[in-house]
Amino acid sequence: MSKTNNLSPIENKNRSDTSQHIAKQIIDRMNDFGFSKIHSETNLNAEYFLTSRVGSLVGDVFNPKKYKDLKEFLDNKGIDIDSQEAERFLARNSDIEIIDEYTRSSFREYTESLSSSKNKIPPGSEIAQPMPLSNFDNLLDLVSENSIKNPNGHGVNLESLILVATAHYIELESLIESRGDPTKILQQVHAIESICAPFCEIVGFDALAMAARSLTGMIQTEASMSNTPEALAHTKLLAREVLDSMGNNVEIERICDQMLSEFGIDVSLAMLPDTSEHGITYSIGTWEAKNLNMSDLTLRLIVRKKSLGSLMRRLYRIQNSEEERSNTVPTDMLAMTFVVKDTGQVATMLESITEHLLDTELPQFEGKPSPKRSQFIHATGDKEFQEDLKRSLPEGIVALTDFKTSENGFEVAKLTFHYNDPVYNTLGELQDRVIPVEIQIQTEQARVISKIGKAGHWLLKLSHKIPEDDLSRYITRIQELHKRRQTMNDPSVTNQSLLRASETRNHIKRLSKHKLGKIGLRGQRTN
Repeated sequence: MSKTNNLSPIENKNRSDTSQHIAKQIIDRMNDFGFSKIHSETNLNAEYFLTSRVGSLVGDVFNPKKYKDLKEFLDNKGIDIDSQEAERFLARNSDIEIIDEYTRSSFREYTESLSSSKNKIPPGSEIAQPMPLSNFDNLLDLVSENSIKNPNGHGVNLESLILVATAHYIELESLIESRGDPTKILQQVHAIESICAPFCEIVGFDALAMAARSLTGMIQTEASMSNTPEALAHTKLLAREVLDSMGNNVEIERICDQMLSEFGIDVSLAMLPDTSEHGITYSIGTWEAKNLNMSDLTLRLIVRKKSLGSLMRRLYRIQNSEEERSNTVPTDMLAMTFVVKDTGQVATMLESITEHLLDTELPQFEGKPSPKRSQFIHATGDKEFQEDLKRSLPEGIVALTDFKTSENGFEVAKLTFHYNDPVYNTLGELQDRVIPVEIQIQTEQARVISKIGKAGHWLLKLSHKIPEDDLSRYITRIQELHKRRQTMNDPSVTNQSLLRASETRNHIKRLSKHKLGKIGLRGQRTN
C-alpha cells in the first residue's frame, strides 16, 4: 500500500471538526448491526472517544489534563457533573480507556513478537500474515466483573466494547479510503482480527464481525497477492462481478422468499438495515409450520450473503488449491441456517428440502456437491446424531448423504445447490441467474455449541494449543459472557465502571476547586 496521507479522516477530526459526524457514523452502524437501543450517553462516548483518545493506564495517577478535557466536554454539552447521564458517560468512558489501552498493548506485544521471531517476516508483509488470537483470559477479563473467581476482571460494559469495535471498523474503512499509514492499517487489522471480531461473535453480533472482517479480508488478500498484480486485479474483479450478479438486498430478499415459498416455508425476514452503507446482507426470521408434514415445527432462520472480503480470501485460497481450482465460485455465496428444536426436526427439514431439490418439475433447484465431497447432502455429528438421522430419513436420502463423525459436540445437516433465478439481461432476454446456496440445519443446542461451545470457531483455533482443562474453563467463561447479551439494552452499568466513574467525578471536582482557589488567591493579590 502506498502512503499518500499520514492521517485518516478520523485522525484529521480536530482539524476538520468532523468528530460529531463520525460519532454519528459509529452510532448508525451500531444501530444497523443490531444494537437496538442506543442511550444518549453512548452518543457522547462515541464523540469523546474521537475527540480525545486518552487511553490512560488503569491505576494511573491523577492526570489534570485528562480531567480538564472531560470537564470541558461535559460543560460544552450542558451536562451537570452530578447527573446520572454524566455518571454513565464517565463509567463507559473509563471502559473505553481500558479497552483502548488493551488493544494498543496487545499490538505492541504482537509487533515485538514479530521482531523477535526466528522466522523473520519481510518488512511490509506483516499484514498478509494470519493475526494471532488475543490471550483469551485477558480478553474475557476485560468484561468480567472482579470477583474471587475472576480477580483480574475489569467489569467493562459490553456496549462499550461494541462501540470500540465499531470505531475500529470505521477507522479502518477511513484509512483504506485515504490510503493511510500502513502501520496504522496494520494496527486496526490486528485490533479487529485479534480482539473485536472474536468478541462480537461470542456475544452474538455476527453481522458487525462479518463487516469488519470483510475489510481485513480485502486488505490481507491484497497484501498476499501484491507480487502478482494481474492475479490480484482479476480476483477483485471476479469477486465484485459475482456479488453484483447476485443482486442487492432487495433482490436477495426476493430470492429467499421464492425459495422458502417453494419449500413451503413462510418466513418474514428482517433484513439488516443499510442506512450507514455498510454493504452487508444479513437477515433473521422466525416461522411456525402450519402444513401437516411439519405441524410441530418452529424454526429460526439466519440468512447471509458472502461479503466482499470473505469472497476475496476464498478466491485467493481456491486459486492456490489444486483440488478447488475447478470450482471458481464458492458453494456458500448465499447461506441459510435453519435452527430447530431437536434432531427429529432436523431430519424433517432435511427430508422436505431434499425432496424439492430432487423434484424434476422444479428445474430451478440443482444439487451441487461442495469441493472434496461426492454428495450435495452431508451431515456431521457424533454417532448418536448420525444414527438418529438415518432412522428418521428415507433410505433414498440416506444413500445420498455423506456422513462425517465429530466428537466436539458439533452437529449439522447441510445441503449445497444452485438456485436458478430467471432474470432479464441487458438485451431484454430471459436467462437464469445462478445463485450458489448452502443450507444448514441445526438444533438450538447445536447452534449454541457451534457458537460458544467446544465447537466454536475461536475455540477450535485454540484447541490444539491449550490443555483440556483450560478449554473447559474458557467455555464456561464464554457462556457466562454470552448471557450478558440479554442485559445490553439496560442503561445501567457495571459496579466497577460506576466506581471508576465516581473516582473520575471526584478528580474533576477537585480540579474545579483547585482552579477556584487559584482565582481567589490571585484576587487577594490584586486587591
